[in-house]
Amino acid sequence: MERDCSAAGTDQVMQWDTLAPGCQHPRGSQVSFSEAIEQREARYFNLLVDALRVSARYKPMFGQGRSGGVTLEQFRITYGADPFYAWVGLDSPLMYAAQKAAGGMTSIYRQLGIGCERIFRAVLQGVLGLKPEQATWTYQVPSSTGTARTLYLDGRIDVSDVPDPAARARV
Repeated sequence: MERDCSAAGTDQVMQWDTLAPGCQHPRGSQVSFSEAIEQREARYFNLLVDALRVSARYKPMFGQGRSGGVTLEQFRITYGADPFYAWVGLDSPLMYAAQKAAGGMTSIYRQLGIGCERIFRAVLQGVLGLKPEQATWTYQVPSSTGTARTLYLDGRIDVSDVPDPAARARV
C-alpha cells in the first residue's frame, strides 16, 4: 500500500503537523506519526518553557530601571543606609522577597503570554505551511526615548502565503 506523503511538506521547512504516518522527512530520516507528534509537542512545550525561564532570572528593579535589577545584597546596602528605612524595617530580606515574589508573578504571567504567542505562531507555521516571517505580525511605535519600539501581535495569516490549496480553503 502506497502512502500519501504529499502533505509532508515539499518546502525546505518541515511541517510536523501535517506529516503523514511513515512518510519520509525531506532530509531523509523516517519519522513515524507518533514520533512526529511527540517531537511537535516537545517543540511547543520548549517554546513555553523557554519563555518562563526569563522569570527564573527575575530580580526586583527598586527604581533602577533596565539596569538588570537589584540583588539582595545591593538592596540591603541601599535600604540599610537610609536611617528611616532601616528604622521601620524596610531593609529586611523579607521586603526584598516580597518584591521579588510580586514582580516574579507579574513576570510569569507576561512570559506565559509570550510563550503562548510563540506556540500559536508555530501552529500557524506547521498547520498552514507558513514561514516564520509569514506568521509574524509586528509594527513599530515611537518610544518615550525617541527610538522605535517593535510590538508583536499573536500571529498573521495572509491567505496568499498558504501554499496548500486545501489549507488555503480552510482559512
